[in-house]
Amino acid sequence: MESVNLFRTIALLLIGGLLSCQTPESSSGSTSGLLLTQEGVDFIQAHSDHLIVQSALSDLEASLSSVSLDEIEVPVPKDPGGGYTHEKHKANYTIAQQAGVHYQLTGEKASLDIAKELLLKYADMYPSLPLHPQQKNQGPGKLFWQILNEEVALVHFIQAYASVRDALSQQEQEHIEKDLITSMVTFIKDDSRRTFTKIHNHAMWGAAAVGMCGVVLENEEWIDQSVYGVEGDQTSGYFAMLDALFSPDGYYSEGPYYQRYALMPLVVLAQALELHQPSYNVFEYRDSIVLKAIQTTFDLSTCKGDFFPVNDAIKAKTIETPELGYALPLMFAYGGQDPVWMDAMQQNGNTMLTDALIGLPASGSAYERTSRFINDGPDGSVGGMGILRSSEGCDGITSVLKFGTHGMGHGHFDQLGLQVFIDGMPFLSDYGASRFHNIPQKEGGRYLRENNTWANQTVAHNAIVVDEQTQYDGNDKHADQGSSHVLYTQFDDAVQAVAGWDTTAYRGLRMSRHLATLLIAGKTLVVDIIQTESASPRKVDIPVYYNADLVEALPSINRFTNELRPLGKQAGYQHLWNMGASEYGTHSHMTWQKGAGFITLHQVSNENYQLQQVQTGANDPDNNLLFTPGIIARSTPTKSLTFVQLLERHGSYDPIVESTNGAYSELKNVSVSATEEYVTVAFDWDGEPYSVEVATSEMTNNERKIKIINQR
Repeated sequence: MESVNLFRTIALLLIGGLLSCQTPESSSGSTSGLLLTQEGVDFIQAHSDHLIVQSALSDLEASLSSVSLDEIEVPVPKDPGGGYTHEKHKANYTIAQQAGVHYQLTGEKASLDIAKELLLKYADMYPSLPLHPQQKNQGPGKLFWQILNEEVALVHFIQAYASVRDALSQQEQEHIEKDLITSMVTFIKDDSRRTFTKIHNHAMWGAAAVGMCGVVLENEEWIDQSVYGVEGDQTSGYFAMLDALFSPDGYYSEGPYYQRYALMPLVVLAQALELHQPSYNVFEYRDSIVLKAIQTTFDLSTCKGDFFPVNDAIKAKTIETPELGYALPLMFAYGGQDPVWMDAMQQNGNTMLTDALIGLPASGSAYERTSRFINDGPDGSVGGMGILRSSEGCDGITSVLKFGTHGMGHGHFDQLGLQVFIDGMPFLSDYGASRFHNIPQKEGGRYLRENNTWANQTVAHNAIVVDEQTQYDGNDKHADQGSSHVLYTQFDDAVQAVAGWDTTAYRGLRMSRHLATLLIAGKTLVVDIIQTESASPRKVDIPVYYNADLVEALPSINRFTNELRPLGKQAGYQHLWNMGASEYGTHSHMTWQKGAGFITLHQVSNENYQLQQVQTGANDPDNNLLFTPGIIARSTPTKSLTFVQLLERHGSYDPIVESTNGAYSELKNVSVSATEEYVTVAFDWDGEPYSVEVATSEMTNNERKIKIINQR
């Protein structure tokens, strides 16, 4: 059998531009592709030396270089996520799609044979498959343990089929269309109707799969059911999900990790319809919500490309994710051909070869992430996420305040939760999900029980915990019905700020949080103000979980050295070791060494509190919890709490030359006072007296919410 190792030679020819002068008949195969048409083939061949195109061609060749026709295996489904058969089927549908694209670009028979062989083998197998032996109760598949993976597979299979269909015999076409594509569409759309009609990312994949199959097989009923729902009334389907799952700013309710996952079906169906059924006007729908969702996904990341780990997030996921490889070129193609998207594509590094590359210029300009507030909820009224960046580069502080929709089944109970990143690296960060994704030894890669007992709980976040209870009593349904709201935003040269409030997370309690990044005398100061109001005294815990080396805490923490006990018995506290506590007071500060310098967090309150040092690991017999140290500021019971945190960077540290400078903070004499309308924070910084006046009540849009005053 021919080996696809021959692809290396062909790809090098493409990359060198040698095929660009040949005729389409001699340099390409099937031209009836779904996302890559003949026009796209012609452009890619003519611009094979373009940096982005060249990289994508090289990656395609590398992916297929070790694939051999006689080594293709389509095993009987047996294993859950992370198991052998699961991973083999995932690899197979990817190979089929890639081989199809390679055949379109080169006309290479080896590519055609591999795509055809895989499609035919799955067509032979699929009609007789029972439900998967490791089926998940909420939506089982046949090839895979859950219907979601089945939908993803069909999105890839239909692209592969569209790429090679013209080169198949009539009998082969009929076999694949009847026994693979139609069988899978029927299983997804009809047999798994409960999932297909949901408003959920699983249904988004189902809509994309069915709609794309409808485009290729020219089945208008499938397209309409995909776009408008099975009943045709837009209570489900693609447009219904665009309406319900995305805010006007393009934020997806389950958070960045699941936003990038829902993004791929969102964009591939949009592109397929735009290329072949433009009357649906997908890219104009709801004020270009598809394009807004793409940009927002990219903006929900640090300067190093890590997604902010909100809700059930796997923290290793970055903007290099292949979903953005499909999406970012569409921002260029349908978003005004702004050259900054070339830089975004290069940051992604996984650009997919589709018609969206047509017209790509020779060079681009830098994409700069900026501070912004991203609204949440279908109409944008349910809070959102504030992203404050002290620098457009990767040399500053990025702080994030989350207070929006809960996020359905993947949401965490962390309204008004804080995250801070230093030079793009996590400093005060969320735990993310308790899950070892695709690791078979850890429950097959499933979410672990600690996802419920720890990671979802409020105390697992840099949030506000009242009376050692989880927000909304840990009830997802109640949390989905609750809502937080934005109090104000402010973005000017000296102040970047966002504030939110909530009265639904805890019964009988109003809580608010004001987060600001201030530029004072050329230096950055992060100000975090927390307030709670209730009719009866409530105990408030304010955790900070850090990723740095703690070098000082004042007042001193009296650590337990002979015996450790859990901090509590429920609501996540049972998983925290009680490492020790300080005396009560109204002031504290902690200093960490991180990177090339130091970070100090100053705390001041109108009520007495103590510092409680903790770390994860208690009641964890299976070693499922990641090591996470933290310090909890625990107030005495109070009806009205004002708690302020000031975060500054200072000094330098170089272990190579053994040099340390400025290890101690220059911020002194921190105090706080509060009225019904304002909180005033006073401090001395580098010998200069300052006060920061923060409005805590509703104000008109043209009023300044935060004022910096030099008291000298």
